[in-house]
Amino acid sequence: MAEPPATWTKSDRVSARGTVTGVVTRKGPRWVELRGPSGRTARYIPRWIGGMPRDGGGPEKAIVAKIRRLRVGQRVSVRWQIDHHLRANDIRPLP
Repeated sequence: MAEPPATWTKSDRVSARGTVTGVVTRKGPRWVELRGPSGRTARYIPRWIGGMPRDGGGPEKAIVAKIRRLRVGQRVSVRWQIDHHLRANDIRPLP
């Protein structure tokens, strides 16, 4: 599956996985929005690692660092999965 489905059911289990290549359209400190080959956009967030924030849990630091280095308009490849949210498991800039 190249792009995530337009709709999905939030679940504790991974319901879909894939990789999409597209262009960064917007980004925030802990998310990136990508326009895929179909023209549809989707927002990707890092996986949550650890427990509650007070116990040291939070978004996966490696993915947050990769998001921080992205630029709007940049072509990237995102390996994703769907559980409770659409998650970015890896982000790679493309030439």
